[in-house]
Amino acid sequence: MGIEDIKNLYIKIFNEKLEISRDYDDYFNPAKKINLFNNITRELNNYRDNYMFKKIKEILKTHNKIFIIKGDYHIKSNLDKSPLILNDI
Repeated sequence: MGIEDIKNLYIKIFNEKLEISRDYDDYFNPAKKINLFNNITRELNNYRDNYMFKKIKEILKTHNKIFIIKGDYHIKSNLDKSPLILNDI
């Protein structure tokens, strides 16, 4: 697949011309509502976070401490779920 194929596919998906020098980060930002990919990214994030909480619950049943490395956004957006994990063990 060459660059022309990618440009044509982009037009079919987004109904606009692909600009190579443009920043498209917002197109995959789960907090935005620009296109379908924002929603897909949001769903993937929710799936990943729910899977992570499930694994934390499992691990805490057999270990007293765990060390978690997680992105800042995901920690802040899931703080309200943290007590639920601990109460559920």
